[in-house]
Amino acid sequence: MIDKDLAAAALAVAVGATDLVIATDVPYAAVDFGTPRARPIGEIDVAALRGLQAAGHFAGGSMGPKVEAALCFAEETGGRAVITSLHHIGAALSGNIGTRVYRGVER
Repeated sequence: MIDKDLAAAALAVAVGATDLVIATDVPYAAVDFGTPRARPIGEIDVAALRGLQAAGHFAGGSMGPKVEAALCFAEETGGRAVITSLHHIGAALSGNIGTRVYRGVER
């Protein structure tokens, strides 16, 4: 099976994209998703997001593949990966909403 999110990240890297948008049903990836403690993730660097991933915050059949694709793209290119809903893509690209993943502070 080919994961559509990882395929999109690989294609974006191959064509030299500076941004990757991964559309989903929610405006943000979240820590403790589905619980009363849920917290949306806004701007985050690769190291911090890898830590959350290692802690098990992103389910394999849900946000996990999207987070992995965003991480791969940001690590490989130094570009920005955004995870957000279709409705919020414009605002997310403006930096107002969505989970925005960067390789580091050198944005």
